[in-house]
Formats: sequence, structure tokens, C-alpha cells
Amino acid sequence: MKSTVVLVAFLASLVVLSACAAMSPTAPAAPESPLTGAENIAPSENSPLTGVTKTPIGAETVLPAGTITVTAPAMGTPTASLPLTVTATITASPTLTATASPIAPTATPVPPGTETPATNTPEPQPTESPTPEPPTSTPTATATEGPSPTPTPLPNAVFVRDHRSITRGSDLQVVGEVANGSASPVYNVTVSAAFFDKDGNLLGASEGQAMLPQTLPTQNNPFKITLSNAPASVSSYELALRWDDLVTQGFDRITLVNSDVSTEPTLSITGEVRNDGSSSMSNVVVSASFYDAAGHIIDAYRGTVMGSPIAPGASAPYSVDTGRTDLEFDHFLVQAQGILGR
Repeated sequence: MKSTVVLVAFLASLVVLSACAAMSPTAPAAPESPLTGAENIAPSENSPLTGVTKTPIGAETVLPAGTITVTAPAMGTPTASLPLTVTATITASPTLTATASPIAPTATPVPPGTETPATNTPEPQPTESPTPEPPTSTPTATATEGPSPTPTPLPNAVFVRDHRSITRGSDLQVVGEVANGSASPVYNVTVSAAFFDKDGNLLGASEGQAMLPQTLPTQNNPFKITLSNAPASVSSYELALRWDDLVTQGFDRITLVNSDVSTEPTLSITGEVRNDGSSSMSNVVVSASFYDAAGHIIDAYRGTVMGSPIAPGASAPYSVDTGRTDLEFDHFLVQAQGILGR
């Protein structure tokens, strides 16, 4: 009798285990690592494992539910034959399908007793546009003459005020003016010129003195430098100055009485100088500078004075001959000075 009960219980257990095995999926065992001592590394998502279903993290997996019924005969008095009937019934529950229903909007009820009064919005009324006024004419501004411009102060040194180059035959000349921006006269101003080709190579040098021995403050003193047989490759030049601050002789200007311009046979200026000082004057020199309409120097020449020395109150003729017939100019300046006698 006991053997029979044990057998029945064993068979019932097998039925239950078989049903459970059928209902539950069996996860495949992880493959053993062929390397001794190596860690078993879980396959990655890209690992091609057959029969493995990947479930995203956070997803819910639903297994089918079932009902297992095991019917065993009631134990009683043993009989000669032992009929045993084991019935295992698995009833599958219907699959539940989730259907998404649209959520109807919920209206928020207005608390009772609270009414929002209707507001009557007035319609915009047409606005009359103002009548445009005729344009007012703007009076024309009348030009008013302003104050006279303040002259630019001279540099506090001797400097080259203006200069230009002239080619005459095979000679190259640089003509210009030096100016004295200091408060004291300077003497024997010397202008040096260095001539270069387009590559900056020095081709020649020359120098010359200003035409008047003394340069007073604010005075312009003409100069001319000649480079004889100048190379045709001269492309540029540089000027440098030096002068004396003190000399042992005294200089002074001499008065110009008149000046006359003549173009026959060449351009020349003639006139008279007078000594209005109390001492005689010797070595009197005269210079003539020619300018264009903009005030730039075109050329300059030194002249001669006859009858030196000139006594106080006496006069003497002078002349400046350019030797040119093609000199065009707008205006000119004649200056004269000499050494004071004792």
C-alpha cells in the first residue's frame, strides 16, 4: 500500500514539473570560457546568439498563465486491482491585449458662484488724419567768414622746407630752400645730397651751401646742388644739413630799392640795393628764388653786386642772370646781405 502511494505521488510530481517546464522559458546556459582562469564575459548586444531574445531594460515580459489539476484516487481499503488515473489539465488563460484608449480632456469646472462678467470691447472709431501743412522752406545758410587761420609754427630747428630735382644735359641738380625754425640766426648752412639707384645702391654724392651766408629766424634761404655727369640710373636722393651757430663776422640785410625783370635775351632781374645801416657793407651777395602759384620753389640763382664795399646811405646796382629762356614762374623773391664793416 505504501509503495503504491509513493508511486502515485512520484508520478504526480513528474506531471507538475513537466507542466511548469512547458510554461516557463528556459534561459540558455552561458557558454564556458575556453581559457583557464579567464572571466566569463556576458555576450554583448551585437553577439549573434541563436534563440536568445533581447529584452530592453524597463520592458515588461508577460508569461501565459495556466491551471494545473491533478486528480488522485482517495486512499481507502486496498483492493486486488489498483486502477490509477492521473489527469493533468492545463487551461490557458486568454491573452490580454492592451488597447490604448485616448484620454478625453477633462474640463475644469468653474467654482459655483463665480461668474466672469462679460466685457464689452469698444470698436475702434475712425480717427481723422490731420490736414498736412505745406512744407516750410529752410532758409539757405549764409557763409560767414571765420577767423583767420593760425599759421603753423616752424620746427625748432633748421630744416629743408622745399626741394626738387632738375636734369640739365648730363647734370642732375637739386634746388630748394632751407628754413630756420630756431630763435637765433645760423650761418653757413651746407646741404649734402646722396644719390641712389632703384635698389638703394649709392651712385654719387655732392653738396652746396645756401646762397646767403646768414639765415635769420623764419627766413628761407635758397640752395642748389649739382651732380655732374649723373648716371642715368639715379632714382632717388637724400639730403642732410649742417651749419654754424656762431661766426666771428657780423652780417646784416641790405635794402632792395627796386627790381626789374627782363626776358631778353634771357630771363634776368636787375635793380639797386642801398645800405641803410651805420657801417659799411662788403661782400654783398644777392639771390633770386622763383616759385609757382602754390609757393613751391622752381629754381634759384645767385647774382652780383657792383661797387662793394657800400658806404652807409650809398646804393649799388645788382643783377641776376638765369641764362634761361624757358623758365616759367608765378612770382620771385630777391634777398641781399653783406658783411658789416668796422
